[in-house]
Amino acid sequence: MPQSPPDAGSDEGTQPDQGGLSSTADRATSTTRQAIADPGTAPPPGDNSPQLNSRPPTDDASTATSPQSRPWQAEELEQLIETYERSLLAYAGKMLSGDWQAAQDAVQETFLRLCKQDPDKVLHRVRPWLFAVCRSRIIDMHRTEHSHAQDMQEVPVVDPRPDAATQIADDEQRQAETSRLTSLVQDLSKRQQEVLRLRIQAGLSYREIAEVTGLSVSNVGFHLHAAIRSLKAACTAM
Repeated sequence: MPQSPPDAGSDEGTQPDQGGLSSTADRATSTTRQAIADPGTAPPPGDNSPQLNSRPPTDDASTATSPQSRPWQAEELEQLIETYERSLLAYAGKMLSGDWQAAQDAVQETFLRLCKQDPDKVLHRVRPWLFAVCRSRIIDMHRTEHSHAQDMQEVPVVDPRPDAATQIADDEQRQAETSRLTSLVQDLSKRQQEVLRLRIQAGLSYREIAEVTGLSVSNVGFHLHAAIRSLKAACTAM
């Protein structure tokens, strides 16, 4: 069963509110930094994690350790954690059906793998690299727990509940609107949902999404525009 963080304040089977995600992210940041400082305290990254689209690795986004021309500086890793951990955690949490403990594990392993890469070879493309490795780990988790994995087409792209401040102001109206949007998003294809999630939630560019998913840039644009057209048409018909 998916697990919610202890203080997330969400019902079973739903995403935590913004306060819950914030507290989960804070704990994740602490454990990620600890794991980087002392890798022996964290589970090692799975050596059998599948590459994206089950293709053989072609670059340093693989799980293999690449020779380092220089070591990572602590300040570099600190900045990368501050910049990307929260969005990675949100992405992994959605992909893992709200299992925030598993999401935290996936993100932690992503940063541990980053530590094994050559900084000079990965820093210029670190955002798509992080999402690609995190996605690969999530795919591995789905395959390992296939009997419990939820079809990604059923994973909501948006939080089904508004944040606490919005709930106070207009809870019922916002919940109804969000519920309708979630339902519409769930009608999109699995590929459209993923591209939409990476573009809107993670803020990746078309080229970065292409690198993460293995699609061409033109195919990314096609799926994204098709998803937006479908949502607009559905909203107009409501």
